[in-house]
Amino acid sequence: MRDDAPKETAERHLADTPPPRLDRATSRRLFREMTKMQIEDGPLPWSQRRDLVRFARRLGIDTFEAKLIVRAVEYECGLAAPAALDDRESPADGRLVMPADESLGGLANALIPPVAILVVIMLAWAAMSAV
Repeated sequence: MRDDAPKETAERHLADTPPPRLDRATSRRLFREMTKMQIEDGPLPWSQRRDLVRFARRLGIDTFEAKLIVRAVEYECGLAAPAALDDRESPADGRLVMPADESLGGLANALIPPVAILVVIMLAWAAMSAV
């Protein structure tokens, strides 16, 4: 075996070689631990969360799964901020609340066509049975 091979050639070859792919479970575990280390300082700002998700993609984790892992780690650490509330969701207790302008209007608009069809069918049936 020759030990006189130049080191720079081996180092250049190693630099050109793509890193080995981690299996799915190992990448998730690594990303989870990395996220925990980032969260130790407190809640993640948006820019740091974005950088974590980008790094997860390099590990072979898709964006949606990476965001779920970050959210799960925040939840485990007790730092999960409330999810963005929809306009129809009450910030006080998280229950769905109907806005005043849709209280009965939306329900009535949804029920009028089926009820009208049912009434027409019942009238037709009554007219046929009376003959």
